[in-house]
Amino acid sequence: MNSEIESVQHSNIEESEMGQLHALHLNENAIAAVRARMPTGISMEECEDCGEAIPEGRRLAVQGCTRCIHCQTLHERNK
Repeated sequence: MNSEIESVQHSNIEESEMGQLHALHLNENAIAAVRARMPTGISMEECEDCGEAIPEGRRLAVQGCTRCIHCQTLHERNK
């Protein structure tokens, strides 16, 4: 009887680990998809839509950005 319990416990652990690995794989794919859509390169100093200055923190955080946060938000909503 102990071997039956051990077998069930062992299979539950394996199922749990497989579920965690699957979730990790999905997360990695989601992160890769987001990175693929992110701009790259040198950020613009002025927004291409409104002409206002793009804050340095944004330019450093989002390489290749071409819009201020406000205009980028509007752009993404209108897609």
